[in-house]
Amino acid sequence: MDDFNTLTWDTGFGYTPTDEDVKNEEEDSKMEFEEEEHQKFVSFTVPNSDKLQIEICDPQKESDGSNFFTTYLIKSKNSLEIYSQKENEVRHRYTDFINLNNALISTYPSCIIPPLPEKKVIESFITGDRFSPEFTERRRNLLEIYMKRIARHPVIQNSDILKNFLESTDMTRAIEQAKNDNNTVLDGISDSIVNSFSKIKNTNEKFVKAKEKLDRLEVNLQHVEKLHTNIIKQEKSIENHMNEFALAAEKFGETDVDLENIVNEFSNTLRNVSKNIGEKATKEENVYVGNIKGYINYCQSYKDTLKARDQKQMDFEGLSSYLKSYSDELKKYENNPAHISSGITSFVSRKFDEMKGNDPKLRREEKMINLQKKIEELKPEVEKSEEDSKRFDDDITKEIEYFDNFQIMDFRKYLNDYIDIQVESHQKNKKLWDDLIEKFENTTV
Repeated sequence: MDDFNTLTWDTGFGYTPTDEDVKNEEEDSKMEFEEEEHQKFVSFTVPNSDKLQIEICDPQKESDGSNFFTTYLIKSKNSLEIYSQKENEVRHRYTDFINLNNALISTYPSCIIPPLPEKKVIESFITGDRFSPEFTERRRNLLEIYMKRIARHPVIQNSDILKNFLESTDMTRAIEQAKNDNNTVLDGISDSIVNSFSKIKNTNEKFVKAKEKLDRLEVNLQHVEKLHTNIIKQEKSIENHMNEFALAAEKFGETDVDLENIVNEFSNTLRNVSKNIGEKATKEENVYVGNIKGYINYCQSYKDTLKARDQKQMDFEGLSSYLKSYSDELKKYENNPAHISSGITSFVSRKFDEMKGNDPKLRREEKMINLQKKIEELKPEVEKSEEDSKRFDDDITKEIEYFDNFQIMDFRKYLNDYIDIQVESHQKNKKLWDDLIEKFENTTV
């Protein structure tokens, strides 16, 4: 039999890799990995996220006879089996969106429901008439972002609640369904049981890490939002200073007839550049910073869902603890027929029973019957609570994956939009300066 233990291999013409070769190979491998990660970020998509497409447009001011309000046209296209029609159009007012959001939160407590843009959030961007074009467009855009996030969710996109919203103006059925679906296994159980346990006994490391990751994301987003808000303030300050500069240049031109035309051209260019800077700042505020603020609220919805998951586990642990205490107490009576509780309270109680002529044995049997009754009542509730907690864990695990995947898609779009804003603005300003240079070159003083 051949012996391969002493066999040696030639690396090629007597060549032995040097430390530098190994280092270069490691760097090449690292570059390949980074390129793969980059391509993953650039080309990442979520399956089925485009099966329901929604557009919000055509805001109209309407009245119900006593109050004015704005309605929005919601257009939807789908390739989902739940819908009988592949295209739908319906008008809704802001109140309908509130009812939709509340119904989804109640019906799908284990889903991370994107936050609905609140009135105060929208008004923080734009002050003045709530029927102004600026205000209406801002709300339309935020509502469309909200609906697109809902539509891409693999569970919500197939819900009867969303289907009803996209097909009908009547939200009554969705609200009633949410009320019926919102019953929990703890209905009818004493609040003292639920409220006695405010901390999880057995933590799940997976959800602890998810919460820590979410906290880091939220802190980073808040930092980015704060920094870029300062940048926008500086850009608007530059806009104002450039307008002042343009005015000062005009006055300078008035002092010399030979310079007046050239200086006026320069002043006009300054004003146009200033206008572009202001428009860029507004777009950054509405598109980029607005989306960052929206994602901070999205993180809060994520946290609320994790809290709901924790509450499910605490419910199960609390019920289990009560069941165990009742079972342990019953066993004491069963294993020790003469079992009598100790303590001053029990002593006084026994003396009182003796004075009244009560039979301690009969009282003991009554206690055992009551304990057995409580145990029988709690057993099915504990089983249901355990099933509910496990289902919640499974759902939240999927939700974490959805959120992480959607985050990649969202921030890829946010960065692309931000880059487009910068390129568009700088190209406009470059053209303005190029045109001015050409005018200067063709002008003689």
